[in-house]
Amino acid sequence: MPSVTGSISVAAPADVAWAMIGEFNGLPDWLPFIASSEIEGGGPPNEVGAVRRLGLAEGGEVRESLLERSDAERLLRYDIVETDLPVRDYVGTARVIPDGDDRSTIEWTSSWENDPEVEQEMIELFRDTFLPAGLAAAKAKLAG
Repeated sequence: MPSVTGSISVAAPADVAWAMIGEFNGLPDWLPFIASSEIEGGGPPNEVGAVRRLGLAEGGEVRESLLERSDAERLLRYDIVETDLPVRDYVGTARVIPDGDDRSTIEWTSSWENDPEVEQEMIELFRDTFLPAGLAAAKAKLAG
């Protein structure tokens, strides 16, 4: 199972970073390639089992389900229910780790299954594009 992890140090206390990262329906507020997010059925967005429908800025949609959310651990785990990417059994995990009083580290891990012929392409896409862009966007939002 391919897996990639990225992390970034941010100039924000862990509680402040978690307030942004831990909001399951909040991606459009800080992630430029997500144009919209809607919780299907209108239920609570941070309740395990919630499904968000993400509208991508360049068109298309992704549906994701909240698997786990812990304020105590500052951890959010989700899976992809529907995507055009050639991946299956995708699980993403975002965590915020305190690093002193006014700094924290955001760590984001992606793991998935795919067919062998697209594995390297998917590793490069997540490792070199999605994770760095998402982490950089989080850092910029928290800095500004």
